[in-house]
Amino acid sequence: MKKIVAANVIALCLAATSIAAPPSRIVSLAPNITEILYDLGLGGRIVAVTDYCDYPPAVKEKPRVGGFTNPSLEAVVGARPDLVILTDDGLATGATMQAAVNAVRAQQPAQVVVAVPTAAPDTCDMLAEQVDRIVCLMTPEPFGGVGAWYEDFSQMTDDEVRGILEEAQAQRIGRHG
Repeated sequence: MKKIVAANVIALCLAATSIAAPPSRIVSLAPNITEILYDLGLGGRIVAVTDYCDYPPAVKEKPRVGGFTNPSLEAVVGARPDLVILTDDGLATGATMQAAVNAVRAQQPAQVVVAVPTAAPDTCDMLAEQVDRIVCLMTPEPFGGVGAWYEDFSQMTDDEVRGILEEAQAQRIGRHG
């Protein structure tokens, strides 16, 4: 369920970006983002990925920028992204996301977007001042913690995620013929 939410957040984020032209140079800083971008047919726009991105097989040919928490800023800059999307399962204090935003923003991409399914309202407000766009599907009060807003917050396997993405793609094809 949480990966379907993440896919919807990223699709909404891509559809609602405010730059003049659709992004053509995307650096993906998390495996789930990479997989979702490929599922949306945007794999050709990905110019770099993290060391942990291994699916779909075509991603193995993409340049690497390091890990999610410690990307090589030189590699990110070298990829010349016009869009960087940062995501998480949700944001409580936002401290980790703020550190990621600061590291990416220092490299001056055209647009930095944060996409999350749930967050504390104050955290969304704080991050909205630091990024070009924040997409947050719900900001409940009182927030409590990220896991409280999921029916099931257990870890998913890669095979489960792939199955959900394949099912979502099949439903999309069925609706659009």
